[in-house]
Amino acid sequence: MKNKNNDKDKNDEEDSLTLAKLVSTWYVGAVVGFAVGTLNGNSTTAIMGLFIGSTVSWIFKKCLMSRK
Repeated sequence: MKNKNNDKDKNDEEDSLTLAKLVSTWYVGAVVGFAVGTLNGNSTTAIMGLFIGSTVSWIFKKCLMSRK
């Protein structure tokens, strides 16, 4: 009985780690885009950098995940 619970916990941890990796990837891109936009212009440029950075990071991560 203990082994079954251990395996279930391990699978739950792997799923959460995968989700955390995906979220952190686009989040890092969004933060970098926002920072670059803030340094180079006003708030409109910062928001555009946030969207562009998160989109590029998400697409990059999706391409890497599809290769595995």
